Amino acid sequence: MRVRSSVIGLLYEKALVLSNESRAKSTAGEIVNLMSVDAQRLMDVMTYINMIWSAPFQVGVSLYFLHRTMGWSIYVGLGVMVVFTPLTFSGWQNGQQVADEANVRERCPNQDNK
Repeated sequence: MRVRSSVIGLLYEKALVLSNESRAKSTAGEIVNLMSVDAQRLMDVMTYINMIWSAPFQVGVSLYFLHRTMGWSIYVGLGVMVVFTPLTFSGWQNGQQVADEANVRERCPNQDNK
């Protein structure tokens, strides 16, 4: 939370001292987007950065103990997860497309968004 607050504070200070030329280049929607969405993304990265090394380790240890307990039947569940991973990724891409369309609408606040 401190990272997000710091980033938003820095962006706010920067927005206050922008020259007129710089203000013409960026819209209010872009600045608000930087302050909210991008600051949240940075906070999320800082929160989950340890997952890069710990997730494969946790999966490996879990598979080992499950295999010792249940035998080869765990690989059926693992197969289901592997099959559904591309579907999840596809849903994530659709969500990103919707977010990008929302950002386009933010840039044009005085127009009808149909």
